[in-house]
Amino acid sequence: MPFTDVADWMGHRSLDITFKICRHLMPDSIGRAARILNLDLAA
Repeated sequence: MPFTDVADWMGHRSLDITFKICRHLMPDSIGRAARILNLDLAA
C-alpha cells in the first residue's frame, strides 16, 4: 500500500511522520529497494 494512502488514512500532515511510525513494519524494504536499483543499474 502506498505510503501516501496510509498517511491520508491516518491523518498525518507529512509522509515523514507516517514513515517514522510505520518503518518497523517493513524491515526488508531497504534491501528490496537496493536489489531493484542494482537490477536497473545493471541493465
